[in-house]
Amino acid sequence: PSAYAFAARHPKRTAALINIVAISGTKVEAPGSPLAGVDANGNFPLSARIFNAIITDPVSSRLAWWSMQDVSVTLDSAMTQMATFTAEEREREKKRIMANATLVHAVQTMALRG
Repeated sequence: PSAYAFAARHPKRTAALINIVAISGTKVEAPGSPLAGVDANGNFPLSARIFNAIITDPVSSRLAWWSMQDVSVTLDSAMTQMATFTAEEREREKKRIMANATLVHAVQTMALRG
């Protein structure tokens, strides 16, 4: 919420607002998504629990960390999962970010350091 408030108060000082994790509304999960099948009470299906066990493993976490060092891959993943952009809009936004060293550094910092 503080990032949104800052961006709203200082639009000229905000080059981009990239949310690594943000839940701002209901999003229908695609079949095959780790969150597909969550019931109304928030109970995760077995596949999601297995996924959680794998991703919290130190080796898996390290592999994920290594993959997030590639900003291009991180942007593809983040914008596909958390944005409502079309494929063309995602590509255009990715090119815009990749052309700006400050934004590339910001994405990498957020992905790797939270």
